[in-house]
Amino acid sequence: MLGMLGHAVGWPVPSGGAQMISNALVQHLKTLGGKLQTGVFITSLRQLPRTRVILLDIIHVNLSVLPALDRLTKSCYDAWK
Repeated sequence: MLGMLGHAVGWPVPSGGAQMISNALVQHLKTLGGKLQTGVFITSLRQLPRTRVILLDIIHVNLSVLPALDRLTKSCYDAWK
């Protein structure tokens, strides 16, 4: 359905291109006191600061090889298994 609509009336594209969506999300995160760091290879969760939330772009198989899984709750780890 969305494909048909896109071809019929045009695809919705943000002004300035799709990168503007990412830029806006990062800016909003910063206004909330958040920090985005890219290009860092994490080999242990102990490299990360103690915080309420950590988002990792990783598949569940790779997560199981990271040391310091003790920083995850059991229910969180079980959900990735």
